[in-house]
Amino acid sequence: MTVRVTGAQKSYRARRGEPVHALDDVTVEARAGELLTVVGPSGSGKSTLLRAIAGLETLDAGSVMVGDVDVTALAPGRRGVAMVFQDAALYPHLSVAGNIGLGERARGRGRSQTRERVAEVAESLGIGELLDRLPSQLSGGERQRVALARAVIRAPKVCLLDEPLSSLDADLRLRMRGEVRDLQRRTGATMVHVTHDQAEAMAIGDRLAVMQAGRVVQVDTPERVFAEPATSFVARFVGPLPMNLLTGDGPTRGVRPERVRLRDNAAGDVDQVEPGLSGLAGVVESVESAGEDAVVRVRHAGGVLLARVTGTSRPSVGDQLRAVWDAGDEHRFDRDTGERL
Repeated sequence: MTVRVTGAQKSYRARRGEPVHALDDVTVEARAGELLTVVGPSGSGKSTLLRAIAGLETLDAGSVMVGDVDVTALAPGRRGVAMVFQDAALYPHLSVAGNIGLGERARGRGRSQTRERVAEVAESLGIGELLDRLPSQLSGGERQRVALARAVIRAPKVCLLDEPLSSLDADLRLRMRGEVRDLQRRTGATMVHVTHDQAEAMAIGDRLAVMQAGRVVQVDTPERVFAEPATSFVARFVGPLPMNLLTGDGPTRGVRPERVRLRDNAAGDVDQVEPGLSGLAGVVESVESAGEDAVVRVRHAGGVLLARVTGTSRPSVGDQLRAVWDAGDEHRFDRDTGERL
């Protein structure tokens, strides 16, 4: 089922009385049966957008459509969507089974039917053996699986996930990414997954919606967002490392650290390279290990450039180097607006 937000506006009053535009004319669509990840830094409006879809925030202007139904004015319980929160929000006095099945009983399903459905959903999420435990007896990952089970037990057409993995440790978060992706594929539900972790968004989303300061600045597949960022902000925000942005009199030039090659420049030559290449001269400021790779910070006349190098041969701090890259690997952005040229 498609979820469509059109022209959404939402403002708050800050302490000093100035308005904060949490949503600034946001238009975005989650297609039927896809997993749309909404990513952006803290304060960009991600959670406000999700809460507006769920009906937990009232828009100042704009509309929310779920399928063919305008749900903008409907109460949360009448929108036909399920939501999973960051903190799982389980009832501490209820068992796992009680938490998962609470909504089923409230909707009038019989005790036997509820028990069978709870067991079925719990098994699908690998928590079938935990049904008698209380939330206090669960790990963080187990609590989030219970929250997911509670959301999907009624087979919703739309499921909203508000940073459900952010409180987990790195290893568990990595495993849970796959479980969220598998759950979406099994159920066929339309999912909107909010996260500040762009690596997580890239890993599980069919498409990415990148937010900045209350606006959606790009929506596309993870591959296209990485390869063709719509703005210099997206270029810096999306990717294992931020894109290098080089400013001057003309357009801002961008190059990914993975595309930069380092050459010895002990003679301290000026920034001249052969045809077809771009580059600059600089001094190694730091070398950070990244497993088999290393991230090298090169201080140059205009600032700092990052290079990701592979292999065992690595430069040392203080080395004079020339950083070069294929001219065709450059991205160009408007110097004033940041928009892709």
